[in-house]
Amino acid sequence: MFDDLETAEKKFKSNQAEVEAADTTWDDSTPKDTWGNYSATGRLGVVLAGVTFCILFFPFMHRPWGLPVATLCAYTVLVFSLAFRDENCSLDRTQVQEKLPLFAAMHLPFLLAVYGIVVEWTHLASEMPNWLTVRGRRGSLYEWILIAILCLVAWRQEHWMRVIVKRSVRGKISK
Repeated sequence: MFDDLETAEKKFKSNQAEVEAADTTWDDSTPKDTWGNYSATGRLGVVLAGVTFCILFFPFMHRPWGLPVATLCAYTVLVFSLAFRDENCSLDRTQVQEKLPLFAAMHLPFLLAVYGIVVEWTHLASEMPNWLTVRGRRGSLYEWILIAILCLVAWRQEHWMRVIVKRSVRGKISK
Protein backbone atom coordinates (compact mmCIF):
# COMPACT_ATOMS: atom_id res chain seq x y z
CA MET A 1 0.00 0.00 0.00
CA PHE A 2 2.81 2.39 0.79
CA ASP A 3 4.39 1.70 -2.59
CA ASP A 4 1.16 2.73 -4.25
CA LEU A 5 1.05 5.91 -2.19
CA GLU A 6 4.61 6.81 -3.14
CA THR A 7 3.89 6.10 -6.80
CA ALA A 8 0.77 8.23 -6.62
CA GLU A 9 2.70 11.10 -5.02
CA LYS A 10 5.38 10.90 -7.73
CA LYS A 11 2.72 10.91 -10.46
CA PHE A 12 0.98 13.86 -8.84
CA LYS A 13 4.23 15.83 -8.61
CA SER A 14 5.19 15.06 -12.21
CA ASN A 15 1.71 15.98 -13.47
CA GLN A 16 1.80 19.18 -11.43
CA ALA A 17 5.19 20.07 -12.93
CA GLU A 18 3.81 19.47 -16.44
CA VAL A 19 0.79 21.67 -15.76
CA GLU A 20 2.96 24.46 -14.35
CA ALA A 21 5.27 24.25 -17.37
CA ALA A 22 2.28 24.42 -19.71
CA ASP A 23 0.84 27.36 -17.76
CA THR A 24 3.90 29.53 -18.38
CA THR A 25 3.77 29.40 -22.17
CA TRP A 26 1.79 31.41 -24.63
CA ASP A 27 1.91 29.73 -28.01
CA ASP A 28 2.14 32.31 -30.79
CA SER A 29 3.70 29.89 -33.28
CA THR A 30 0.46 29.16 -35.11
CA PRO A 31 -2.38 31.59 -35.67
CA LYS A 32 -4.96 30.94 -32.97
CA ASP A 33 -7.84 32.68 -34.72
CA THR A 34 -8.57 29.71 -36.92
CA TRP A 35 -11.72 27.67 -36.59
CA GLY A 36 -9.87 24.45 -35.75
CA ASN A 37 -8.14 25.98 -32.71
CA TYR A 38 -11.36 27.07 -30.99
CA SER A 39 -12.90 25.00 -28.25
CA ALA A 40 -16.55 23.98 -28.50
CA THR A 41 -17.47 26.96 -26.33
CA GLY A 42 -15.63 29.34 -28.65
CA ARG A 43 -17.18 27.83 -31.75
CA LEU A 44 -20.67 28.00 -30.32
CA GLY A 45 -20.33 31.35 -28.51
CA VAL A 46 -22.75 33.20 -30.76
CA VAL A 47 -25.20 30.30 -30.72
CA LEU A 48 -25.03 30.07 -26.91
CA ALA A 49 -25.63 33.81 -26.65
CA GLY A 50 -28.60 33.56 -29.03
CA VAL A 51 -30.11 30.65 -27.10
CA THR A 52 -29.61 32.53 -23.81
CA PHE A 53 -31.33 35.57 -25.29
CA CYS A 54 -34.28 33.53 -26.57
CA ILE A 55 -34.72 31.63 -23.30
CA LEU A 56 -34.85 34.86 -21.33
CA PHE A 57 -36.56 37.20 -23.79
CA PHE A 58 -39.57 35.30 -25.07
CA PRO A 59 -41.12 34.42 -21.70
CA PHE A 60 -40.64 38.02 -20.48
CA MET A 61 -41.06 40.02 -23.68
CA HIS A 62 -44.09 41.92 -22.38
CA ARG A 63 -42.30 43.12 -19.27
CA PRO A 64 -40.33 46.37 -19.32
CA TRP A 65 -37.20 44.63 -18.03
CA GLY A 66 -37.38 41.65 -20.44
CA LEU A 67 -35.24 43.03 -23.24
CA PRO A 68 -32.46 44.54 -21.07
CA VAL A 69 -32.11 41.42 -18.90
CA ALA A 70 -32.03 39.08 -21.89
CA THR A 71 -29.52 41.31 -23.66
CA LEU A 72 -27.20 41.58 -20.64
CA CYS A 73 -27.19 37.83 -20.03
CA ALA A 74 -26.62 37.04 -23.72
CA TYR A 75 -23.84 39.64 -23.85
CA THR A 76 -22.14 38.06 -20.83
CA VAL A 77 -22.33 34.59 -22.37
CA LEU A 78 -20.93 35.91 -25.66
CA VAL A 79 -18.01 37.77 -24.08
CA PHE A 80 -16.86 34.99 -21.81
CA SER A 81 -17.28 32.25 -24.42
CA LEU A 82 -15.18 34.25 -26.88
CA ALA A 83 -12.57 35.24 -24.31
CA PHE A 84 -11.89 31.67 -23.22
CA ARG A 85 -12.16 30.09 -26.64
CA ASP A 86 -8.78 28.33 -27.02
CA GLU A 87 -6.00 26.73 -24.98
CA ASN A 88 -4.12 30.00 -24.52
CA CYS A 89 -6.99 31.47 -22.49
CA SER A 90 -8.45 28.27 -21.11
CA LEU A 91 -10.08 28.34 -17.69
CA ASP A 92 -7.73 25.46 -16.79
CA ARG A 93 -4.77 27.85 -16.71
CA THR A 94 -3.84 29.23 -13.31
CA GLN A 95 -3.19 32.70 -14.74
CA VAL A 96 -6.74 32.85 -16.06
CA GLN A 97 -8.17 31.59 -12.77
CA GLU A 98 -6.23 34.28 -10.92
CA LYS A 99 -7.67 36.97 -13.21
CA LEU A 100 -11.34 35.90 -12.98
CA PRO A 101 -12.20 38.43 -10.22
CA LEU A 102 -10.56 41.15 -12.31
CA PHE A 103 -12.54 40.05 -15.38
CA ALA A 104 -15.78 40.14 -13.39
CA ALA A 105 -14.96 43.64 -12.12
CA MET A 106 -14.02 44.76 -15.64
CA HIS A 107 -17.26 43.32 -16.96
CA LEU A 108 -19.47 45.54 -14.79
CA PRO A 109 -18.75 48.84 -16.61
CA PHE A 110 -19.35 47.09 -19.92
CA LEU A 111 -22.68 45.77 -18.61
CA LEU A 112 -23.65 49.28 -17.54
CA ALA A 113 -22.74 50.60 -20.99
CA VAL A 114 -24.71 47.84 -22.72
CA TYR A 115 -27.70 48.49 -20.46
CA GLY A 116 -27.56 52.21 -21.29
CA ILE A 117 -27.30 51.49 -25.00
CA VAL A 118 -30.25 49.08 -24.96
CA VAL A 119 -32.53 51.31 -22.88
CA GLU A 120 -31.78 54.43 -24.93
CA TRP A 121 -32.04 52.46 -28.15
CA THR A 122 -35.57 51.32 -27.28
CA HIS A 123 -36.59 54.85 -26.28
CA LEU A 124 -35.19 56.33 -29.48
CA ALA A 125 -37.04 53.85 -31.69
CA SER A 126 -40.14 56.06 -31.78
CA GLU A 127 -38.04 59.03 -32.93
CA MET A 128 -36.41 57.22 -35.85
CA PRO A 129 -37.70 57.37 -39.43
CA ASN A 130 -40.10 54.67 -40.51
CA TRP A 131 -37.75 53.09 -43.10
CA LEU A 132 -35.26 52.38 -40.30
CA THR A 133 -37.69 50.82 -37.83
CA VAL A 134 -40.11 48.97 -40.12
CA ARG A 135 -40.04 45.29 -39.20
CA GLY A 136 -39.65 42.55 -41.72
CA ARG A 137 -39.59 38.87 -41.02
CA ARG A 138 -35.96 39.16 -39.87
CA GLY A 139 -36.40 42.31 -37.80
CA SER A 140 -35.71 45.91 -38.64
CA LEU A 141 -32.56 47.63 -39.78
CA TYR A 142 -32.64 49.52 -36.49
CA GLU A 143 -32.48 46.25 -34.53
CA TRP A 144 -29.63 44.92 -36.68
CA ILE A 145 -27.63 48.10 -36.07
CA LEU A 146 -28.08 47.55 -32.32
CA ILE A 147 -26.91 43.94 -32.64
CA ALA A 148 -23.84 45.06 -34.62
CA ILE A 149 -22.95 47.69 -32.01
CA LEU A 150 -23.28 45.17 -29.17
CA CYS A 151 -21.14 42.63 -31.06
CA LEU A 152 -18.41 45.26 -31.54
CA VAL A 153 -18.48 46.12 -27.83
CA ALA A 154 -18.30 42.40 -26.95
CA TRP A 155 -15.41 41.85 -29.36
CA ARG A 156 -13.52 44.79 -27.83
CA GLN A 157 -14.03 43.54 -24.27
CA GLU A 158 -13.02 40.01 -25.26
CA HIS A 159 -9.85 41.32 -26.89
CA TRP A 160 -9.00 43.35 -23.80
CA MET A 161 -9.45 40.31 -21.54
CA ARG A 162 -7.20 38.16 -23.74
CA VAL A 163 -4.47 40.83 -23.72
CA ILE A 164 -4.52 40.86 -19.91
CA VAL A 165 -4.14 37.08 -19.79
CA LYS A 166 -1.36 37.17 -22.38
CA ARG A 167 0.56 39.79 -20.40
CA SER A 168 0.18 37.86 -17.16
CA VAL A 169 1.39 34.65 -18.79
CA ARG A 170 4.37 36.35 -20.39
CA GLY A 171 5.12 38.16 -17.13
CA LYS A 172 5.38 34.82 -15.33
CA ILE A 173 7.78 33.53 -17.98
CA SER A 174 10.24 36.39 -17.51
CA LYS A 175 10.32 36.03 -13.70
